[in-house]
Amino acid sequence: MPRFFVEPKTIKGDKFSIRGREARHISTVLRLERGDTISIFDGTGKEYFAIIENAGDSGVDVRVIHEKFRERESYVEVTLFQGLPKSTKMDLIVEKCTEIGIHRIVPIVTSRVVPDIETGKMEERRSRWERIAKEASKQSGRTRVTEIGKIIPFKEAFKAELDLKIVPWEDERGTGLKDVLKKCRIEAYPYRIGIFIGPEGGFTRDEIGHARYNDAIPVSLGPNVLRTETAGLVTAAIVLYEFEPRVKNTITSDN
Repeated sequence: MPRFFVEPKTIKGDKFSIRGREARHISTVLRLERGDTISIFDGTGKEYFAIIENAGDSGVDVRVIHEKFRERESYVEVTLFQGLPKSTKMDLIVEKCTEIGIHRIVPIVTSRVVPDIETGKMEERRSRWERIAKEASKQSGRTRVTEIGKIIPFKEAFKAELDLKIVPWEDERGTGLKDVLKKCRIEAYPYRIGIFIGPEGGFTRDEIGHARYNDAIPVSLGPNVLRTETAGLVTAAIVLYEFEPRVKNTITSDN
């Protein structure tokens, strides 16, 4: 069944209209018509099954026939603080990290970030990343959408309230990610985990020092040096897998 994202404020009662990109996709790309059934999610955990009552250029009118609250997100909230990479690598990072269930992605500016940080252009890029996150959530069956934070300086990222801060670093030799996560399961269960990833050139030693000062733990991901677009995805996947037994799986229905 085709699945679409609609902002929560759009859904008012059992009848409402879908506008914009999703409406064009329904009527122009998929050519769905009156009487066809679609699935809708609003990013808050709610999912709706609806019948199309009218599909046209101005929008798509639907009637909800079934509603349910379906919460399958992990109790662990993973935030990826990603050093801005070159080109369109951030598009891939947002797409894949959304698919695996990351809660939030915050682009950060570090010493070795190459892209020019122009407010207008960066806001355009952020809007694109938000669209990518919505599409990835829709495709992967998630009921929530990964939040894309505003672009912030490296040091500001450490002001976030987190229970555990992990910094994959190619020069770390003594502490592995596995060791840190194992210790956490024994001593204290972290519900808010931050993963800090440098851009193509990695973090400077001064940045690693600042991270340590703010209780972040540099970790090794193994003998291979991973690209910036790979490191965050791998780290987040391992973290989510490690805490998989505590994933929500709640479904409530209006029927």
